Amino acid sequence: MTAALPPISAALLSSRPIGGGMVELCLEVPDSFCRAAAPGMFVHLKVPDAPQHLLRRPISIMDLEPEDNLLILGVQPKGEGTRLIASLGEGRTIDLLGPLGNGFSLGEAKTVWAIGGGVGVAPMLYACREFSKAARVTASLGFRSREMIFAERDFRESAFRLVIATDDGSAGFCGNALAALSSHPLPDLIIACGPLPMLRAVQEFAFVHSVPCQLSLEQHMGCGYGACLTCSCKTAGHDGAEHYARVCADGPVFDARKVVLE
Repeated sequence: MTAALPPISAALLSSRPIGGGMVELCLEVPDSFCRAAAPGMFVHLKVPDAPQHLLRRPISIMDLEPEDNLLILGVQPKGEGTRLIASLGEGRTIDLLGPLGNGFSLGEAKTVWAIGGGVGVAPMLYACREFSKAARVTASLGFRSREMIFAERDFRESAFRLVIATDDGSAGFCGNALAALSSHPLPDLIIACGPLPMLRAVQEFAFVHSVPCQLSLEQHMGCGYGACLTCSCKTAGHDGAEHYARVCADGPVFDARKVVLE
């Protein structure tokens, strides 16, 4: 079991809508947080002023500005808990745990496809910024429609190439984010985060084309550090047998060859 981290009281410096119903929170965090963070990791936020919400909300790290100790989160206010978090005003503090989990690993890859869908687009931004220091990153982002697009300018600044796909064809490629890359040369590495059907398609594509692939899973969580086993998922071991792993502590990023997507 991963040791529990002490909570951080992070000051909310700004909160603003960034499109697609998403709200960007800019938080001031300790230098130690920035040194420990990596693309694909997440934080666990306590819902403020709401004792009825005992469970924290896992939110992927959307971006990090370590020179100023700034943590950027993209929050989609879907349930009451995330609505309360997204509605906080500047000057408030947020109780958070993190950075948590295991992130993406670039390794020796020189070309990368960063595929995001829906809310899963958010963690791709941090990955693009970091991996672009050593590789050519093509970001392919899928949304339901033009109205759901967010952070487009940030991705254009951070990725070598940006591809936008929409289900209804109202912006960019008409179709999904994986299909939008069909005419592109195969990369050295694929990383992806998004809805389960998208991850299954990316996983199958990587298998067929023998491309190393890492998938970030979105999962309901309890404690956030591996004690409660609420977020267990199936993985395939070296013996071929299925085992269970904890998305919060063993993930949220998994080797596509080892995770079983149900």
